[in-house]
Amino acid sequence: MKTDLELRSLSLAALLAVACSCSSEPAEAARQDGAPKPAPAAAAAADPVADQPIERYRLDLLHLAWQAASAFPVDPHAKTRARLQEAVVTTCFEVEQPQLALRFAKGIVGWRQGVAHADYAYYCAKRGAREPVEKHLSLARQFADDVRNDPNPQEWRRDTILMKIARAYALLGEAGKAAEATALVEPNSGLAVDPAWAETVAAKADLMQAADLARELVAMDDVVKTAGLGFAFSVLRTCARLHERFYADAEGRAEIERRVIETYTGIPPALRIEVVADMARTAVAREDAAHARELLGAARRLMEGFAWSAEDVVPMFARLAAARARAGEVDEAKADVAAALARYQDARDGIVDMFRAEALRPLAEACQAMGEVQQAAGLYALVLEEGMENPHSRPRAEDIAETCLSMARHAFAPDARLLARIREIVNGLGDPW
Repeated sequence: MKTDLELRSLSLAALLAVACSCSSEPAEAARQDGAPKPAPAAAAAADPVADQPIERYRLDLLHLAWQAASAFPVDPHAKTRARLQEAVVTTCFEVEQPQLALRFAKGIVGWRQGVAHADYAYYCAKRGAREPVEKHLSLARQFADDVRNDPNPQEWRRDTILMKIARAYALLGEAGKAAEATALVEPNSGLAVDPAWAETVAAKADLMQAADLARELVAMDDVVKTAGLGFAFSVLRTCARLHERFYADAEGRAEIERRVIETYTGIPPALRIEVVADMARTAVAREDAAHARELLGAARRLMEGFAWSAEDVVPMFARLAAARARAGEVDEAKADVAAALARYQDARDGIVDMFRAEALRPLAEACQAMGEVQQAAGLYALVLEEGMENPHSRPRAEDIAETCLSMARHAFAPDARLLARIREIVNGLGDPW
């Protein structure tokens, strides 16, 4: 009988097959049906990893988020500071500002700068810009080595960098180098529910071939049965990516959906509902609104089967509402937003002040996604003030940074008054922390 450590090792091995068993061909040959594609030749010749044109207000929001994250004193808040700074860098990649991401990354102290270099290398690889990749993977390795040489190393930090290094190599078709990196990862490093780790593992779906899907689903079933929640969460995120990649395969798509909705009942419903909403978004993107509505109905039934606190259920209502609007159920989506806001207002005094903005922010995002710009503005203004309820700057800085990033990601343009309020909050951060 296998020990727990052996089971975790097997689970990790199944999850870390980052395209190595799927294809050893160059990335260009392996791409199909939704995988990352290189930029057109003309754009690549100019500069495939240049910052793309972006509205001035979005740049201002990114800089304000960075200012808020960097306001934390290194002692004793180095971990929170670096985590928020990394969130700014990640958002820069999301809004196609890789050079700004790189400039910000150089201001991160510690191992998370290594993560940023590995993410930059992956960004370059996705766009066919091979030249910068090795340089930044080398920088990432240096940070990974620094973790290993630390007198009190935390291996999951080093392993996060190694996973991202492997992801970049896999995308380039360098399966051997990807395998070398993953071979160094400790089995226990995937035990935590970590979105960045899970999305890195899930990237293997982008290079998977149709013939590999059935085998991969069986392997994921084994992981869910034998491993901890962190591994299972990585399986869920992989399901979302596989669903997008193989959407045209109706049978395979149904198998993925069945697992998330019906089979993986041991995984907390909130995590599964989020993936079902992602799958509905994929359906809308494939112009299959009817199926998106079916998926959202399943998500709603999952949600109704459990008792939730207001701070947990309000964001779920908001995300499902945005998905319903995209699927054509605009009136129903508006009703969901109204019900979620009422639920928040009823429960507001019972929610710990540092969690209020976090609960409310997805409602503003949902309204923005639905084109209800004025309502989004009102909700974002409320989010800002809710984030100021706590007298300490630590929760204030986290809330204002996350709100700025939310606005930048969702292309919400704050008016002059709201932007001035944001600047006032950011500039006012200071003692007590």
